[in-house]
Amino acid sequence: MRRWAGKDDAAETNQPHRGSRCHKFFRCRQSWLAEEVSATAHRRQDHPTDMENAQGRDPRRWPGKATEAGTPQGSILSPLLSNIYLHHVLDLWFRHTVQPSCCGEAYSFRFADDFIACFQCRDDARRFDEQLPEWLSRFGLAVAAEKTRCIEFGRFARDSAYKRGEKPKEFTFLGFTHYCGKTKNGCFKVKRRTSRTKLGQSLRQFADWARHARPRVRKGEMLWAAKVRIMGYLNYYAITDNSEQCHRYALYATRLLFKWLNRKSQRKAYTWAGFTQALAWVGWPNPRIRKDLNPCRRAEAY
Repeated sequence: MRRWAGKDDAAETNQPHRGSRCHKFFRCRQSWLAEEVSATAHRRQDHPTDMENAQGRDPRRWPGKATEAGTPQGSILSPLLSNIYLHHVLDLWFRHTVQPSCCGEAYSFRFADDFIACFQCRDDARRFDEQLPEWLSRFGLAVAAEKTRCIEFGRFARDSAYKRGEKPKEFTFLGFTHYCGKTKNGCFKVKRRTSRTKLGQSLRQFADWARHARPRVRKGEMLWAAKVRIMGYLNYYAITDNSEQCHRYALYATRLLFKWLNRKSQRKAYTWAGFTQALAWVGWPNPRIRKDLNPCRRAEAY
């Protein structure tokens, strides 16, 4: 995968002063966590996990599913522990081992258990793709083969694909499909749109909610609740270059709401004109861009 994004140094600027007690505490804590991760990797080879089994517990106090390895499925502790675990297993390994051994630039971006690695040189990307499964297996982890692939991406990758008569590759990360695009001036630009899978999933969830809320919630309360759901979706997905998908979601969600509101009784609750007035009364959100990513672009991208 070709490099397309710069390095994020925010974590380095938030580190405490090296001479403070706080810094010594963090270093001790990090050392302890690293030892625990290493010890856990050795224990997993011969023994099951040390986490308590959830069987026999009160489901109201223990909502997660019983498991024999790792943390319970659905537990609020799972993302916290996985974040700590992957920081030492993946992030530090990439920073101290993978990056120094690369011929070109290399960066990794991780959110929970989903991450991407960007390399300037193809050989570095292929070597990382071969080393990653073996490294993770030492800690009882595995790579999802159906979600893992190595592609060529970036400004030069787009030109190469066009010369071969192919379409540039694209990938999905955190619900957004990243693809090669152009600015109004014809310059290269990484653009993002809501992935088709996430768009369909969000619409199905909205339709299921509207169908179940129809017999239990009054019309006004249902309108306000639907507004909150639309705003939550737009607060995440309404970014630069994604206005078309946001308008599509808002349009389909509005039609679904109109459909299920008119099925609350044998008589129609709203005409389309009356429904439009009701939306204006609740302050129906406009699918405008909430997060402008243009100021974050690097000058080298042009």
